[in-house]
Parts: sequence; C-alpha cells; structure tokens
Amino acid sequence: MVAILEDSVRTFLQLPPEDKVNQHGQDVLRTIWRGGQDEDFSEVLWFALRALGFSESAPTYDELQGIVEARAAVTLALMCGASYLNEAGPTSMLDAFDEFRARGQAYVLRRGSSCDMPTKDDVEAFVIPRTYANIIPNSRSFAKWKEQAAAFQTLVTKAEANGRHTGYGGVTTPSEGRPTAHTVGQEVHAPPLTGKGVTPTSPPPGLLPYVSLRQSVADQEARIAMLQDQLSTALMAGLLGQKRDDAIFSKYTPDKIPKYSEGQALPSELIQSVEAQSRLYGGGTKIKVQMFKDSLGLPELAWAVQTMCDNGWDVDRCSDDDWNSLVERFYTRFAGTIEQREMAYLAIEQGVSKGIYERLDKYLSRVMGLARLARKHGDDRGLICHALRGLRDPVSRPALTTLVAVHTKWGSFCEAAHEIMAVTCVGGASRINAIEQGED
Repeated sequence: MVAILEDSVRTFLQLPPEDKVNQHGQDVLRTIWRGGQDEDFSEVLWFALRALGFSESAPTYDELQGIVEARAAVTLALMCGASYLNEAGPTSMLDAFDEFRARGQAYVLRRGSSCDMPTKDDVEAFVIPRTYANIIPNSRSFAKWKEQAAAFQTLVTKAEANGRHTGYGGVTTPSEGRPTAHTVGQEVHAPPLTGKGVTPTSPPPGLLPYVSLRQSVADQEARIAMLQDQLSTALMAGLLGQKRDDAIFSKYTPDKIPKYSEGQALPSELIQSVEAQSRLYGGGTKIKVQMFKDSLGLPELAWAVQTMCDNGWDVDRCSDDDWNSLVERFYTRFAGTIEQREMAYLAIEQGVSKGIYERLDKYLSRVMGLARLARKHGDDRGLICHALRGLRDPVSRPALTTLVAVHTKWGSFCEAAHEIMAVTCVGGASRINAIEQGED
C-alpha cells in the first residue's frame, strides 16, 4: 500500500501548479486521503518531504499517530509544503516532518475526527510569507502560533492584497484570476490595518474553535478585536521598519570594518564592537549579522557560513534569538565551553612582561571581555570586585580600591581608573623596578 501511496504523491507533485488546484489534483489528493493505514503514512510523509526538496536527514522520526491526523499531515505537506520550503528557507526533513505533524493534529483538533480532507483555504495550510518573519514570532513553527493562525491569515492576506500567496507555493495577483489564499468570491474578514476603532461584527474565519466555549460572545469579540488590533499595529510597524532598515543598510560600507583573526582578540570583544558599530546603522539584527560576517577572517568566515547554513539562518531573516545563538556558538568555537570560559574569568590577573605591568585600561578591557564570554558582565559590583582581586600593580591597586565606595557602575569605575592611570603610570604602564627603587 505504501508503494501505491508514493505513486500518488509522485503524480501530484508532477502536476503543473494550475492542475494541483483543479479537479484533477483534488482527485489525486483524495486517493491519498482514503488509502493506507496510519503506520503507512509516516513513510509516505517522509517520501513526500524528500520529493519536495527538504534537506536530507536520518529517518529517526516518531511515527505519526492516528489515521486521520496522519492523512491530514501528508495532505497538508503536499498542499503547502513547497510554499513552506520557499518561505522558511533551508529546513531538514525531520523539522518539516514535525511541522506537518503539528499542522495535521491541529486540523483534526479543529474539525473533528470525522472530518474530510483539508483544503487550501484551511488555516492549517496557511504559510506565513518570509516578509513577516521578523514581525510574527516563531513564524516557521505552526505549533507556536496556531491559536493566532486565523487572525494572521486574514491580516497577511489583507497586507498582501497586491500579491497574494497561494497554498501551492506560487504568488498570484488579483488580475491573474487564479485562486488566492482564499477561495475566489469568498469574503475576507480582515480588520483595517490601522487597527484603531475596530468594532468586529463576527470573528475571523477559523478562530472560534480556539476560543473557550465558556466565554460569552461579547468576551470572544473583545478578545478577537484586541488580537486584531495588536497584529495590525505590529504588521504595519514591521513593514515600515523594514523599509527604514533597508534605507539605513544601503549606507553600510563593509570595507571599513577591521577583520577579526583567532588569537588576536577575545571573541567577545569582536561581538561588543559589532553591536556598538551596528547602532550607527539602526542596530537591527540584519546589520549585526552582516557586520559580523564582514569582520571575520577567511577561516572564521568559513566556520560562520557553515554554521548559518546548518541552522537555516541568513542575513535577511535572522531573528534576535538566532543572533544570540550564533554568538554563543562563536564563543564556544573560539573560546571554549561555558565552563572553560568561566574558569578563565575566575583566574584572570593583571599581566606582567619584562618588568612592566599590563596597562590598566587593557587589563580592565580584558576583564570585561572574559566576563562577557562567561556571561558575568551584568553584575557591575561583581565585575569591579573581581577586577580588583586580579590587580597586581601595587601603585594602582590602593587608589582603585578607594573607588569602590563611590563608583558602583562599571563604566564610571573604568573612567575613574583611567584618570588614576594617567597620574600614577607613565604611558599607562607601571614599571616594577621603579616601584622597588622608590620603596628603597
């Protein structure tokens, strides 16, 4: 039976886009929907995801449970899998398997176990365009936004009025006359994009099943109005912000960025520099990731590109969480595990070379750099005390110790330390022999 189902999958995927939405395509999908046992559909879904072009991965998936959920998962993968791959970017087969399992389960939960097969207009077949990836949280995981799916669907459809996304990976315009995200002729219940003063007469299609039946109709409408208001504002702010970011990004000149090479500076010093310089260009995640890549030497850049590809990240669609994960992986690759970084921070001491103590400003910069690597940089008081514990210069140490009671913030402490350095040290470095002669 698996072979028969796989033949049907192959037949559907080979159809032209226009045939997938007409009677021919629907008949093929219905053949798949009516055939097989639930244990067959796990293998069939894996076959379909490979045929769609998702990244190969070992078949270590958990079997689909429940015949209706399994059928729904396969049907939805065929209906919107190509669109999901196009909008989400590089995705492993295992991640896609879990994605369509979640969509299938949500569909059956909403429609009931006696439901018919999904259609392109069902909210579980809706794919968030990459345009909104930085606006809608967790846009690649339906399970994390399924309760807001219907509201997202109507708002995105409204915002994409001049170029709607179909359920089969294509993009159509109203003038083309082809099916859009909603059935032709179906009224789209979307709120005004201003999101202000909206008085809904009915909930968006598909949202009611996610609203507790114990709530009154008035409570339901109030909740929906609030959600639509928030989403409308977020979408418009995101679209405007994206245009602003693109304008700022166009002024960025990568040739002026110094290159980082392993061993020449702490990885945290590079990240601190990137985050500081990115503020000149708006401080968005896109400019930080691009500036980070432009700051790397060839070996480090090769590692960064491979890491971003492995995790499905790119410059245009990295979220704040992706950026933080990239930074943590950078630290681990070039500075060791978090345990090793913590040990290095705890063991820090002011250096001495050829009878000359390490410059005070460089030592304090090194303390902060190691503190960032060890995730200890948020405690100003702890930073100051730890810096004093590692300070070996007998001239600067007493003077800096008196600052603790006055300067409780790391920034002001460092500024005061620089003033002391200018007075106590020639050129910022304290010479051991000079101290010993002075004591004599």
